Amino acid sequence: MKFDKNGDPINSMSPSEAAIEYNKLGYQICDWIPKRGADPKSPTKRNWGTPSDPEAVSDHAQIGLLHAQSRTLMVDVDDVLLGTEKLKDLGLDIDNMPGDPPCLTGSGKPKYLYAMPENHSYRVKTYQGMCGEGTILEFRTAAPGSGKQVMDILPPSRHHRGRNYQWKSQLSPWDILPECPQAILDELEEDKANHGGEHTDEPSMSLEEATEALRHIPNDEVNYHLWLRTLLILKFELGDAGLPLFHEWSAKCPAYDSDNTDREWAANNPQRKSGKLLTGATLRMMAKGANPNAYAKLDFEGVAVRGNNPKSRKKSFEAMDPAKFSQRFRPTQEQIESIAKSEFTYKDLIVKGHMIAVVARPGHGKTTVLMHIAKELKGKVLYINADIAGGDMPEAWKSSFDQQGNPLYELLLPNLMPSETMETVVEALNGFVVAGQRLEDVTFIFDTLKKMADLMNKNSAKKLYSLLRSLSALGATIIVLAHSNKWNNQEDSFPVPEGTGDLMSDFDEVLLFYRWRGPGDVQYVSLYTEREGWQWAKTRADIKALTWYFHNSDRNDVKVHESWMDTHAKVQQQHEQELSAPLVSLIVQVFRYPEEELSIKDICDRVNEQHSDISRKVITATLRSQEGQMWTTRTSLHNRQLHKLISKLED
Repeated sequence: MKFDKNGDPINSMSPSEAAIEYNKLGYQICDWIPKRGADPKSPTKRNWGTPSDPEAVSDHAQIGLLHAQSRTLMVDVDDVLLGTEKLKDLGLDIDNMPGDPPCLTGSGKPKYLYAMPENHSYRVKTYQGMCGEGTILEFRTAAPGSGKQVMDILPPSRHHRGRNYQWKSQLSPWDILPECPQAILDELEEDKANHGGEHTDEPSMSLEEATEALRHIPNDEVNYHLWLRTLLILKFELGDAGLPLFHEWSAKCPAYDSDNTDREWAANNPQRKSGKLLTGATLRMMAKGANPNAYAKLDFEGVAVRGNNPKSRKKSFEAMDPAKFSQRFRPTQEQIESIAKSEFTYKDLIVKGHMIAVVARPGHGKTTVLMHIAKELKGKVLYINADIAGGDMPEAWKSSFDQQGNPLYELLLPNLMPSETMETVVEALNGFVVAGQRLEDVTFIFDTLKKMADLMNKNSAKKLYSLLRSLSALGATIIVLAHSNKWNNQEDSFPVPEGTGDLMSDFDEVLLFYRWRGPGDVQYVSLYTEREGWQWAKTRADIKALTWYFHNSDRNDVKVHESWMDTHAKVQQQHEQELSAPLVSLIVQVFRYPEEELSIKDICDRVNEQHSDISRKVITATLRSQEGQMWTTRTSLHNRQLHKLISKLED
């Protein structure tokens, strides 16, 4: 048998060698050559469900395990964070799975292979997210002799990210393949019962259940994809008896058209139009995703909506009374004291173990200041920067070392690495959660937040924040750099954090960096909390505001100012002066001789003769701002304010 340098079989073999070894174990495999530009996971030859001749497998082929013929099951964890939680609900620990022979995909997500009972009749069980979108976890198998084909890629096949699938440890399929855990078999048995015994594509939803499910699925906005999906499900489950129910539900949408609804119902065939069969199970998931608390309580005669497995009921609601409610949510004295005794790792700003978001406009110095802070943080500091321009990378890399060449912090540049992006960084972070290793002395700095998730998608942002919170629960300090909304980007206004409001609820601190370009090529960056007047701020510790400054020509030499500076007020004042300069010159020119005195009305009339779009309010504010510098003001006997030039600008 051939082993790689770590003592692991298969990983160092070619596909042709691995296919022969798999065949010796009794595994039935298929193989194919991936097409250029196509997903290498998708078989490219017809009848791929027919076992391949292992002697004919090419060294460039992908290898797939045929579950029905091999009597196997693969636990496929698509979302490590949520999948781990789902396995916990079933009494399984992802760090200590029975047999623990994990196969790793090219993105580092685990898959677990098990032997199935003889002549079982189970099929794939999928756990999905909101409204049936986004797979969390799958139990992938197929019943022998059912004619259904389910396949999973085996090492050393190539992943679309460029890496190979591999077996993680010496506990590989060369050892005795462990039997499928009973908890998984229970789930598959319950799923089979929910579909009327044997797994068949037969209707299983009553009119009563369909009516109740649609009551929880909103239809007050135009969403053709959701509308058509619902049509296909109802037509499959209820036939033409479902048309009146579909009309009733469709009528909730402002774009409802009765005649068009009839035409679409007649024209669409559930199996042909959808490409795959959509059944009542999908409608149940849509209802639960839209209204999980209400729909989870539903049960119908003959249909196990919640299921009969006691382990699946762990998250059911318990009876509540005021005392129990208070006990659950009331913090202890020790918890309150721990907040008061927050351990800072940088001045009175960075709290150990907290999640901190630093918000600023692009180019407002957040990266410059955070790289300076990274040099002074305690413990292991990982600065992940995916928002840096290629030309700035050499200088940034140089600044992460001291004069003797010792690293001050670890600067990670995923965009510089082949096949790596901030997306793969996020995937890799799930590995820390899976490992469960304590991270008290580790600080992660992510630059920037928008590279890690779609911040305008609430589900995407919430999923990322949950992952970061899991890292924080392991003791890690999390710092993310975030941009402000572009629509509120006036230079003299306070910015608004980009994305959904979850940033405010999920982070421990949300802070603002605000820059002022001072004289002499010096830039000042100040920290703002709610105490300094930023309404979007959030703090759970006694944060002290600071101001940093640096010369634009040397951004590596960052210093802390002796006192906090209101850079926002400085920018406002500077902005007002820049805006008023042309108007001051115009006002000076409307005086016809040096000793002339003019009222505000006279000045406004003369200015508007040349520029009719300048309001009296703006002119009055400019007169006040330059009083004593460009003109004097006195009150006449008739209580009128009269202005006279101190000096007249030369033409």
